[in-house]
Amino acid sequence: MSGRHSREKGANFERLVAKMVTDALGGARKDCYRTPMSGGHHSAAKGDLVVSPAFAQKFPFSVECKHHKDWRPGRFFVLTKSEEAWLAQAEEARTEQCAPLLVMRGHATPIFVALLCRDLPSDVDLRSLPRTAFVHRKIDYVLLLFRDLLAALSGRNKHVL
Repeated sequence: MSGRHSREKGANFERLVAKMVTDALGGARKDCYRTPMSGGHHSAAKGDLVVSPAFAQKFPFSVECKHHKDWRPGRFFVLTKSEEAWLAQAEEARTEQCAPLLVMRGHATPIFVALLCRDLPSDVDLRSLPRTAFVHRKIDYVLLLFRDLLAALSGRNKHVL
């Protein structure tokens, strides 16, 4: 895939993820949207999505999106340099209010997320979510379907805002 098509695929995926977040959690486009110039080296924003401060109460994550045709969820059991770099890039986007969330998709795969176990909001019951765990550099992570995380966040947010 050419560089231009790859960038377009990435930008489309970022817009899809932002729409999924706002649809699931009752936000408006202004609450969660693709970071302008996302993927550019001169962006002041952290992460691929901008989350408004008010909406961060519902969605407390700084998002890094990756859409690669060869990616499969099983690759997190033996991390390649790509996945290690993605985790590091997501961690670089951590802010005081937002934990890093790596959102990934391969060709013909559902959308998955990876995050540190300790970064899952305390009122989300991890035991109720189908998931798997992996360890990277002696740190526990969880890998689960993005739709399951959004459903869990939606259920816990009925009283927020």
